[in-house]
Amino acid sequence: MCYSFNTSVISYVLGISSAIFAFCTRQIVLGCLILAYAQMQLSEMMIWYGIDHKDLTWNKRGTSFGKYLLATHNFAIGLGIILSIIFISKRKLRPIDFVPIVIGALFFIGIVLFVYLPKKYPDVTFPLKDTCNKCQNPENRLQWPYPHKWYTISYIISIILMFFWIKPNCSKYIALLMFSLTLLVTFLIYPQTLGSVWCWSTSFIAPLIVLLNYYLIKNLSNSQILC
Repeated sequence: MCYSFNTSVISYVLGISSAIFAFCTRQIVLGCLILAYAQMQLSEMMIWYGIDHKDLTWNKRGTSFGKYLLATHNFAIGLGIILSIIFISKRKLRPIDFVPIVIGALFFIGIVLFVYLPKKYPDVTFPLKDTCNKCQNPENRLQWPYPHKWYTISYIISIILMFFWIKPNCSKYIALLMFSLTLLVTFLIYPQTLGSVWCWSTSFIAPLIVLLNYYLIKNLSNSQILC
């Protein structure tokens, strides 16, 4: 598999298409989450374009976009929960329903204030190893220059939010399994470029996630769904 501008385009299209399908099939939480993390492929598209055309402006745009977007995934889950309650469950919102989106917002603010702002990091991104001009080998994924080890905390928060809010149970376990499995496999194979490969893989398999969940929930009533 070659990693390049074209690869990111394919993964981005798959992710966005999956998010749209999710919104149209009562999977609003999944749709919001996939829509959020698929934007990392747009970030990498801009970065690869800058690399291919030796244009640092596009590289900086893509790097900055991904840097801040990466911290929005918990907020996306919280937003999806609220929208699902309003448009699918159609019940009255309770104060507790706002907890996930508040946690997501506070997490984003915390990352910006306490991770990104205190220290200046490189504003351009390049592959881990420049081994081929036209087609990168599997180890030559983009190595994000900004710190993102904190995403482990974001992942744990996402798991907790999905565990307590998503229903039915089959949807909950599908989401937890897919996101955890892709993280584990990516960590074992590509530890040095974990963030880039994980975001790419979750966008690439997004159609599988939403289609599988669709067949699990298609015969359920709206009140039984919050996924």
